[in-house]
Amino acid sequence: MTDARTLPLPADPVDRFLQTVRAMPDRTAVIGPDTTLTFAELDARTGDLAGRLHDLGIGPGDRVGVGLPRGVDWVVAPLAAWRAGAAYVPSTRPTPPPGSPASPPTPGCARW
Repeated sequence: MTDARTLPLPADPVDRFLQTVRAMPDRTAVIGPDTTLTFAELDARTGDLAGRLHDLGIGPGDRVGVGLPRGVDWVVAPLAAWRAGAAYVPSTRPTPPPGSPASPPTPGCARW
């Protein structure tokens, strides 16, 4: 098994993440309240969401608002935004209760 401390560190955080995925795909990457993801699983989830963001027209220069409770998805969303070439903007707005009208998005941000 490769030791992450011996890998040269790319400057780009997405490249660094992908390098870690290649070096240690089966190592635990995220432990959430209801699930655990390996680096390979995290790669698959972020790649899928980045593709969906891209299909929605999100790319370099765009911002993606992320308003999620801490957990696995809280890690997936920013990585996916970066993989799509966008920036993520953490939202401090509370999530509306189920059945209520969605709160308006942050100006200039796509909402996920």
